[in-house]
Amino acid sequence: MSKTRSKRPKDKAKQKKEAKPRPERAGWVNPSRAWTEEAKREAVALLESGDVAIGQLADELGITSRTLRTWKDQYDAEEENTPMTAEERRDVARLRRRIKRLEIENEILKKAATFFAKHRS
Repeated sequence: MSKTRSKRPKDKAKQKKEAKPRPERAGWVNPSRAWTEEAKREAVALLESGDVAIGQLADELGITSRTLRTWKDQYDAEEENTPMTAEERRDVARLRRRIKRLEIENEILKKAATFFAKHRS
């Protein structure tokens, strides 16, 4: 028995979506679909504002939600790789000194606990 496809009309949900008009913003409407860095950053900023869901924003911009997520991930990674400010470097140094001090105190307490456990009578 062979399977044949029925020739019934497609569901309305499965029909090809009509293209939505894109917002008229600088760098956003581009026939070559090459987006400027400024436009990408603005799209990510809109996403991070939390005013609109990623899928809705992607639809409005005429891109896939995966593309928008890729841009967001790219800019998040760039922000993580930025050099530290002088204040951040001072904080890191201060915290490292504190960690070292606490580690030494912890070792002293371990040795004291061992000493008192042995000499308990």
